[in-house]
Amino acid sequence: MKKRDTKIVVFLICFILILAATAFVWKSYTVIPDGYTVLNSSNRKPTGGDSSPTYDMRMAEVDYVPYTPIELMIRSDLIISGRVFSISESKWSTPDGQKPEEVYLIHGVSENGNKFTQINYPINGEYIYTDIDVQVDKRHKGKLNSEIITIRLKSGAVGEFSKSADGGLNDRNYNEGDEVFLFLKSYGNKTDGLYYIPTPQCALIKL
Repeated sequence: MKKRDTKIVVFLICFILILAATAFVWKSYTVIPDGYTVLNSSNRKPTGGDSSPTYDMRMAEVDYVPYTPIELMIRSDLIISGRVFSISESKWSTPDGQKPEEVYLIHGVSENGNKFTQINYPINGEYIYTDIDVQVDKRHKGKLNSEIITIRLKSGAVGEFSKSADGGLNDRNYNEGDEVFLFLKSYGNKTDGLYYIPTPQCALIKL
């Protein structure tokens, strides 16, 4: 066998082994239990009712790229199944948790004579967030220092202002006691217990 042919055979063997190892890891670490589905507006109506804030700084619509199960596993720092333990009060990301001075309402009249109210967004990147604590029942990937982890969602309501998002990125789509299956990314230090959900596809709930 020529040297070139030997290299091709070795390459093919290595490629097959990598595929087999990837499939084994996926099957071993992340087998989504039956009964879970991606959390979205069709299977969980947002709570809030008449007490919903008047002005909503809705997150811009984003066309999220759908990932395969293998891609979700590779991209996630932590994969867990568990229950929503508690949902904290929403806050602004400012040091004191209060509304930034840059956020205010602009009232005006459109060209066709209709009155409107527009929110002036903060230019320094401040946002409203809600922390959700999840009791971990099973760890499928990653390391844990505690059985309870915190997930920070960039949505919530403070006073007359709110910020909404889609599916599993919206705090109003969760209730205490919900059974969830989550693909998570870490905020900074991977062991500090603070995580976020990258896309709506990464949050599944048991109905």
